[in-house]
Amino acid sequence: MPDPAPRPVDRQPPTDEARDLIALVRDVARREIAPDAAEEEDAGRLPRELFGLLSESGLLGLPYDVAHGGGGRPYEVHLQVLEELAMARLTVGLGVSVHTLACHAPAMAKLLCADGAMKVTTDAVQVLGGYGCTADFPAERYLCEAKALQIVEGANRIQRMVIARHPVGPGTG
Repeated sequence: MPDPAPRPVDRQPPTDEARDLIALVRDVARREIAPDAAEEEDAGRLPRELFGLLSESGLLGLPYDVAHGGGGRPYEVHLQVLEELAMARLTVGLGVSVHTLACHAPAMAKLLCADGAMKVTTDAVQVLGGYGCTADFPAERYLCEAKALQIVEGANRIQRMVIARHPVGPGTG
């Protein structure tokens, strides 16, 4: 009877650094994730603590730009990391995938919109010159509101870190 265990696909990572990262993830997956996977899956338990480990390791934000708190890795490398995690335990690979695709959307939207609003309103105030700083023109109020958008729900610098580092689910950090 053939061995039903998944086997790594032989892909060529784009760089030696990417190859080392994938090898490290494969090793961690074999040591930390795979040993209890069958028992945990049978019991229906989601390994939340593993998501904390993956978050601390920077693996939850691999494809995002470093400027936004991510790993700055090509999406191809992110997908290869997902394959390694999923081979050790499918729910972990799926969880990281869902986290990367869905959980960052609100944070990224807030960050990009707040920064965009601040740029547009700053330009509007500059175009109006001294009048842009008076209550006679709405640009002054819009500038204040745009700045408030950058501050509420976490400063944008913190938001950049949240995008790549915040684990999924309640009670995970």
